[in-house]
Amino acid sequence: MVDRFEPPAAPRDDIAVRAELFGLLFVLLQNLSRRIDDGLAAHGLSSRQWLLLAVLTRGFDQPPTLSEAAAVYGSSRQNVKQLAGQLAQLGYLELIPDATDRRAVRLHLTDAVTVFDTAAVRAQQSALLTEVFAGLAEDDVRTMRNLVVRCLDHLVPASRALSSPSPSTTPLEPTAPGRRPVEGHRTHAGKERS
Repeated sequence: MVDRFEPPAAPRDDIAVRAELFGLLFVLLQNLSRRIDDGLAAHGLSSRQWLLLAVLTRGFDQPPTLSEAAAVYGSSRQNVKQLAGQLAQLGYLELIPDATDRRAVRLHLTDAVTVFDTAAVRAQQSALLTEVFAGLAEDDVRTMRNLVVRCLDHLVPASRALSSPSPSTTPLEPTAPGRRPVEGHRTHAGKERS
């Protein structure tokens, strides 16, 4: 049994390098998803549900519609609707018809997302990030972040909303310490924040 990833020798031509990188990114995604799923199990969330919460917290000035959220999330409106419904059942979101267009549904975060703003959860997040990036120098992490943002900016213009997140926000933490859900999002009791 192999307990450490051993990449093949680097290909020599540009297309082969891109093809290998494409595959390696999927392997990385699988490993990250598994680790995040393990870390979120205590909260009853999957990595896909968590990602939607993170997108909603960081990507919008006001509660987005399903279509707006889907554009940034990188999935279909129907898929985001399914995830949003699951998050609503868990108490993390409320799905509220838009005030000006009743056909549109807006995704309002609730105060339940503040569960990620506890010392224990922040310690868990820090441990995960330390594990994931242990083999990289800080400059490598910053370079990797910048390259991923550039790739996303090219592929999904809506991702620009996520390219300048608060430095205190971590992957398992939809609301960073001291941050509140986006203005206009509703509290768990259904009252709009002022």
